[in-house]
Amino acid sequence: MAWRRDKPGPASVHAAALMTVLGLTALVTGRAFLFPSLGPSAYVLATGIGDEDSAPTRVVGGHFIGVVAGMLTYHLLADGLVATQPLDPFSMAGVRLMASATVAVGLTTAVMLATDLRHPPACATTLIVGLGLLTSVEEAVIIMVAIVLLMVVQRGLLAIRRATGPLTVPSDEHTPEASKSKGDRNVADESRAGGEND
Repeated sequence: MAWRRDKPGPASVHAAALMTVLGLTALVTGRAFLFPSLGPSAYVLATGIGDEDSAPTRVVGGHFIGVVAGMLTYHLLADGLVATQPLDPFSMAGVRLMASATVAVGLTTAVMLATDLRHPPACATTLIVGLGLLTSVEEAVIIMVAIVLLMVVQRGLLAIRRATGPLTVPSDEHTPEASKSKGDRNVADESRAGGEND
């Protein structure tokens, strides 16, 4: 089902609220509950209400695939390296990191498509892991806890927004409401055309 995108005001507050809760969690725990791929996920959740890519199973599943793929490729191909460290041009370390990143994104894409757990921001998560930024088992667990927390906050925000007004207005021809409206218009057009021919 396709939906009209949200207005800037509510969407921006929604996205900021998602990040605020995770930011406070990071502040209180001192752990990496904030990482770059949360931004794209927050955007998708705040602006794509009703889109398939914002479904909880896809968000959690996609990031899980990204974490696993990144962990596999990093520890197989680039263990011990970190992309933020200076690297010599054409160095073997650079080749290993490039290979880890490339394979991680390819593997994540393939598995997300095969399992129908598509969530584009998960490709950023797999890069974070595959490039050596968050690579321990503990960090992988924190990533997934942060994603689950993101979805819990999302559910609460949606409940609040439903209580204060409509979330979005379906306007695409593929939505049931628009299809019915389009069908009504077609019937009316045919009736008018028939009357004119008579």
